[in-house]
Amino acid sequence: MPNCSISFKILPMMPDSQQSELFSVVDCVIDYVSSTGVKYIVGPSETTMEGEFNQLCDIIREAQMLAQRLSGCSVYCFAQICYNPAGVAEIDEKLEKYR
Repeated sequence: MPNCSISFKILPMMPDSQQSELFSVVDCVIDYVSSTGVKYIVGPSETTMEGEFNQLCDIIREAQMLAQRLSGCSVYCFAQICYNPAGVAEIDEKLEKYR
């Protein structure tokens, strides 16, 4: 059972002239999250991961640095963290009644 669930949004502060590149930066961040092997789900405004607290925090840190390198600008990260050493409800369990 995972001890943490984190929903996060990475938002590079790209100038209007580069807004068309925003989705490619976000796609690269999602590819990075996928490469880590953690369970995750992509939503229209945020990505949710579940796993071990420290690992997920490391992933968010790396995702933010990746977005900054790719965009060349400041990057905001908005995160919602649910942590319990005894375990948290899994993504599938949270979404089951809505599918």
